[in-house]
Amino acid sequence: MSLYKALLIRILICFCFSQTVLGQNLIINPSAELDPTTTPGWIQKSGNWQQGNPADDAGVTAEAGSNFFYAGLSSDREAGTDSSELYQDINVSSNSASINAGTAIYTFSGWMRIYAVLNDIGVIVVEYRNAAGQVLSSYNTGHNTTLSWTQYTNVTTAPIGTVDIRIRLISLYIQGSDSDGYMDNLSLTVNSVAPVKLVSFSASPYNDSVAVSWTTASEKNNAYFTVEKSSDGIHWQTVSTMPGAGNSNALINYTSYDNAPFEGTSYYRLKQTDTDGNYSYSEVAAVNFNDAVAFQLFPNPTSSDLHLKVASSLTYTVSCVSISGESIALSPVSQFFNETVYDVSGLSSGMYFLIIQTLDKKISKKFVVL
Repeated sequence: MSLYKALLIRILICFCFSQTVLGQNLIINPSAELDPTTTPGWIQKSGNWQQGNPADDAGVTAEAGSNFFYAGLSSDREAGTDSSELYQDINVSSNSASINAGTAIYTFSGWMRIYAVLNDIGVIVVEYRNAAGQVLSSYNTGHNTTLSWTQYTNVTTAPIGTVDIRIRLISLYIQGSDSDGYMDNLSLTVNSVAPVKLVSFSASPYNDSVAVSWTTASEKNNAYFTVEKSSDGIHWQTVSTMPGAGNSNALINYTSYDNAPFEGTSYYRLKQTDTDGNYSYSEVAAVNFNDAVAFQLFPNPTSSDLHLKVASSLTYTVSCVSISGESIALSPVSQFFNETVYDVSGLSSGMYFLIIQTLDKKISKKFVVL
């Protein structure tokens, strides 16, 4: 959780949605060309995993190379409940900078099939885990019961905090003497993200809403942006989507509004999706909306009346300064139970700050006079 806290206090960020293409297969012994139980990399959790080959498996040929993974024979099987598992943990902490910037996209590929018509089942699971071993995100191929090699692929942006990626090979026994879920030609690579350069990203209270703003310096094959929010920095929901520019080399400013922010602290991030479906995330911006709810300033901009609405019976004083720091005399023209109206028609056009001093804090709220 300390990683999230470090990220969530950053309100303004600057980085690129891009990284170098790293095409190397990160899986050790990905096609069982070496015995998976006696060479580094794979760990046998259950079953009797072996190297499958045509000589041992009634002519079944490997999808790639000479061998493939299969769970083999074990005693005391119970149909439908006996699961054999072989797994490998891949440490990706060396890529932590791009992972924690939300720009590390991993592509998994693997092949599966079963033997003859015995109806055993094969499953591959890819898990993205943090330092505590918690699964942050996962991909599951679902059950494979085909009699020919079938390829499964998945593209995932590694969740922030990912330290290890676990590849799990699972064979579920249904009948016969062996557990015959076969796997072969596995790969896990880090791929480049479409080069959308994000110059800035911020979130701030705006009257009853939160304004989420960002600027791009360049875009290539950019389909759209998605603004997401969270109350805990872990579980996210969509606020809005906005089309991207496609291809651009000019500065472009974007703003989206969350009209229903959470009470207290809301966290915001930006998801960028390419035309080919690849996506990546910005870092996270945090907004504490307690002060925004307690003191609401509207309309903004204004040319005449400026209303200050207070959510509860708070003790406070108000002062006003120009953008240059000059004190401005501002007197209320009317006051209701929890709302004060100021006449700002005599002020020159420009930006001003209403300074609200409570017993324990000072709050500055920007307003614009037209």
